[in-house]
Amino acid sequence: MCRTPVIRLIALCVCAAGAAAMLVWGVETTTAIWLVKHCGYWLMLGTFVGLVASLVVCFKESKACDVSSLVRRLCVPGLFIVVASLILISMQPREYKIVMDEPVLAATSLQMHHHNQVLTVSKAYEINGIFDLLGGYVDKRPYFYPFLVSLLHDIVGYDSMNGVLLNGLLVPVFFILLYALGAMVWPKWGGYFSCLLFLTVPLLAMVVASGGFDFLNLVMLVATVLAALVYSRAPSFARMNLLILLAVLLAQTRYESSLYVCAVALVFVASWIRSRGVFLSRLSIVAPLLMLPVALLRETFHEGLWQLNAETGEDPFALSFFGDNLGHAWRFFFSMNDTIPGSMIVSVCFVGSVALLLCYSCVRPAAVRRQFDWLLSSHLGYFILIAVVNFLLLMCYYWGQLDDIVASRIALPYVFFQIVLTVVAARLIVAESRGGAYLLLLPACLFVSYTWPLCARSNFLKHATPQGAAWLREKVRSSASENPLFVTSSHLIPIAEQVSGTIPKFVLAHPDRIELHDRLRTFSDIYFVYTNVETLGEDEVLLEPLLNDRFELEVIDSESLVDGVEIRMARLLEVRLEDIPRISLDVDDDEAQGLNQAFTVYAKALP
Repeated sequence: MCRTPVIRLIALCVCAAGAAAMLVWGVETTTAIWLVKHCGYWLMLGTFVGLVASLVVCFKESKACDVSSLVRRLCVPGLFIVVASLILISMQPREYKIVMDEPVLAATSLQMHHHNQVLTVSKAYEINGIFDLLGGYVDKRPYFYPFLVSLLHDIVGYDSMNGVLLNGLLVPVFFILLYALGAMVWPKWGGYFSCLLFLTVPLLAMVVASGGFDFLNLVMLVATVLAALVYSRAPSFARMNLLILLAVLLAQTRYESSLYVCAVALVFVASWIRSRGVFLSRLSIVAPLLMLPVALLRETFHEGLWQLNAETGEDPFALSFFGDNLGHAWRFFFSMNDTIPGSMIVSVCFVGSVALLLCYSCVRPAAVRRQFDWLLSSHLGYFILIAVVNFLLLMCYYWGQLDDIVASRIALPYVFFQIVLTVVAARLIVAESRGGAYLLLLPACLFVSYTWPLCARSNFLKHATPQGAAWLREKVRSSASENPLFVTSSHLIPIAEQVSGTIPKFVLAHPDRIELHDRLRTFSDIYFVYTNVETLGEDEVLLEPLLNDRFELEVIDSESLVDGVEIRMARLLEVRLEDIPRISLDVDDDEAQGLNQAFTVYAKALP
């Protein structure tokens, strides 16, 4: 690498200033929504293609061309990774886990697959055998995950569960990256130790078998940390480009992951200080502009998307949440029951590792100093620092209760860094002995005796808000060939299955519209799917408003979710309009204008 000309440094400053101005002052919400919707897919595609190209260049640069020696060296680790991957994939049922997130991501990938637009489909109907996507909204969720799912749709064909398939395909990638990172921290045994420790975390098995973006976020975080360690050992422009693109895509995987871009920036600054010169690749100059999709998505994040309730007030972040959330975090990290997928094993190992490092710093300061010098020179400490900042922010968030199954998945990055520090301490313990193989027995035995049986008997959703997502999806798929319309608050589930769906609010507000389409037989059947509470006590809340008397329904199926709560599927028999006039489509067939007007009325009346 050679020192960067001043003109490159000036160009970087200009791009950074432009990106900062966009972040601070932003653009109008309507403009931001238009840009995300129409340009987001293509920006993501360009970034992803750049990442693949950078990986190829880095592989060639690493001179890992002796395939035979590489296969011999990686034979045992490869077999270990295959076995670990198969075990992890089989530990939990593959289904929607977090119903408020995963159907949204599936609906977004559907739009990206059909129209290359970043849009969550919320209105779609099958008319005359053609399923049309008729509208939606730009969602708050980062869209790298639905982008990858849409690519999978393009390759293997559309399926609503391709998100779960993507997570399964990422499992061996995750173990390869984790093994490589662990081997860098603790040669010979660190790769095995880190993988076995992570296998003891039930939360990992849960998110792998889901259709959410949390596992991809973990994979991208491990890849970014590993790329930073590789770059710190031997800086080059190719490795710089790879690290930049990984950081950019990580920032577009989960909301809080954008902060890790700061750690990557610190890695570059530290390497410049160490080499006494500023080195910039061409890509690094425009890197701040690659973060503009994050800023644009933030502009679309209106108040309603925070999902605040009346008790929390208007501010989602407040110091008043800190103490309570810290108690919930303690319960998550140190609990052993079948409703919390945390790993007390990893948490205890982490606390013991921190205590060990502190003790060793007094007894054997030279050995500990070498370990901390390695952490600083590899820049791993910057990522740990950002993880701590993220954790503190989460503790100030109104929905930061980690023992809530909806929020538990956010803890995966913290578990990852706990494992990294545990591996550092393990290396210190057996640095001069042959006890590494014996140390591996601890997580292996704990996995077989505790984690595996726990995952076999629980899906950790026992006390989650009853949604009946799996039941509803099964009913939708079984009736998909009949062209039905599903009226349900979880309308994205039928839409993701490419079946007509809408929400009860629209139907209740315009009964004349649903009466028109029932009369015209636009749909083979109209099904209302709703939850019913049999007995309402003082502390119980009705999950959905009762349907009004205008709709005569016939209950055809039901399923008990929890005690006193069941999900029902009812067929619409009749709509009683009473004082509301019927919508008429009577026109003269010879008049083209009348036909157009009738078609317009028909289309606008779709519920």
